[in-house]
Amino acid sequence: MLRMLTGLAVVAARQSDLDAAGRLWGLVLEELPRAALQRPEVLYELAAPKADLTDDGFLAAVEAGRSSTIEEAVAVALALGGFCAGP
Repeated sequence: MLRMLTGLAVVAARQSDLDAAGRLWGLVLEELPRAALQRPEVLYELAAPKADLTDDGFLAAVEAGRSSTIEEAVAVALALGGFCAGP
């Protein structure tokens, strides 16, 4: 799940959606210590394209993402593709 969220954060950053990128990356950072990943450094390698983002909006979104739930992250991810979870 964290690998997918990291990939989506990169996609959001490439689409200049820094709010979504920050929220997704913030959740990844928060969940990473609890995850049973054999190679957590892979997530940082995947995230390298956005590692230099210092935009205030992005950084605020990272902090918001740290306190979000997986369900909220899924909603952010669904919004990236223009999909809607509801009617």
